[in-house]
Amino acid sequence: MVTLEISFVLVQGLSMFQLRSIRSQIPYSHPAQAISKSQSSIAGFTAIELAIVVVMVGILAAIAAPGWQLFRDRQTVSTVNERLHLAMRDAQNRSLRTKSNWRVSMRELDDRIEWSVHRRDLEPQVWEGIQAPVTIEKGTTFASRRGQYYLEFNERGRVHGQLGRVTVTSNNAPTLQRCTIASTLLGTLRRGKSHTQPRDGHTCY
Repeated sequence: MVTLEISFVLVQGLSMFQLRSIRSQIPYSHPAQAISKSQSSIAGFTAIELAIVVVMVGILAAIAAPGWQLFRDRQTVSTVNERLHLAMRDAQNRSLRTKSNWRVSMRELDDRIEWSVHRRDLEPQVWEGIQAPVTIEKGTTFASRRGQYYLEFNERGRVHGQLGRVTVTSNNAPTLQRCTIASTLLGTLRRGKSHTQPRDGHTCY
């Protein structure tokens, strides 16, 4: 967006300068001769204008592209983490409503991050997911079985069993992370983001 706005300003400025240049070159003695000269001036200046705009747009695009990619990666990682967090909240709420144990299971499958909310005594049946260039970090500390991580809540909405965290990492920027942490047995869930200095062995907190 910034690149397009700057390019528009450049084109507008050059067009105004072109118009002034044409006006200054049109003699008043012979209309036909003035038209011929102005047409050749227009053709010549248009080529210069096009070259300048192309070069400027190329330079601005080269400057803006890395920042735009980082912005997209940050949004993608945040979106996946937010969906996992909401799935955990859903499992917690269902355990309170039904007075029974519920789990949220998480896995990677075919470049997708998937999750399923289900009762403890049933296997996951319905999986939701997002296909995105992100992975579940190996440092994830939720309980796991059969290649799936899970977090379980009891009938009071509290964490049943192992506390921990799930961390998702961008494939394009491995230091870009977002995480959801089950920090207390009471069922407290909080979200975190990547930091340069680790805490308790984790850079996402």
